[in-house]
Amino acid sequence: MLQLDTMDPQFERIEDERERREAWHRLISPVFVPHIDRSVPFPRDVSFRRYNLERLLISSMRASAQTIERTQAQVATQAIDHVVLRLYASEISSVTARSGKQAIKPGSFVLFDLCNAAFTPTSNSAHNHEAVAAIAMRQFIEEHLENPDLGIETIAARFGTSRTPIYALFEGEGGVMTYIRNRRLARAMRILSGVEGGGPQRVSTIAYACGYESPKMFSRAFHRRYGVNPRDVDAGFRGLAHREEGTKLLSWIKDL
Repeated sequence: MLQLDTMDPQFERIEDERERREAWHRLISPVFVPHIDRSVPFPRDVSFRRYNLERLLISSMRASAQTIERTQAQVATQAIDHVVLRLYASEISSVTARSGKQAIKPGSFVLFDLCNAAFTPTSNSAHNHEAVAAIAMRQFIEEHLENPDLGIETIAARFGTSRTPIYALFEGEGGVMTYIRNRRLARAMRILSGVEGGGPQRVSTIAYACGYESPKMFSRAFHRRYGVNPRDVDAGFRGLAHREEGTKLLSWIKDL
């Protein structure tokens, strides 16, 4: 029997609207930067299900109203040379490129070149330095979660900036240290539930791999975040772990 590698964050199970919105943002942002009106409720019926066929990804997606942008920073740093063929089943969408804005009617197929495409909102273009900086900082954080010294000083030194703009960039996510902590715990959940592959690991090993200097501190933070002790996590928690799928999505694309 063919075993498919499947991605399904199961947004309908995320009760809290803010957490649901942030989970969507984390899923999409490694490839496209979503711009969502925070004054509009984020629905529970959004969905994103994707199948990895090794040389082809097939997905079905239902999204709320939003603008997505592929920035020049992403194009330049990710070394992606892929195309996306998308069928729009309902609602009217539009694409803005250098040639102008083009409406997309239901039933239309659109071919996107991820190497060069930029879905560019008028008010927040690919040259928006805040958007570019936010992407770069998130990528830097993701790549250095195991560093216990990772913090605002490390980020400021890496990007040659002061604390103030970093605080501003992560204000909507509870602050930069809250963001780092949540990313560390999300990685731990993925490892413990087996999403990352490999055999079982000691809780202390995972704690150190996720940037915690003390297994006790890690276990306490993990329980506060997920309501369960790390040692009690098994494959049954993969649905929860799959909410943090952005990094996996990008790795799938790069492996094609």
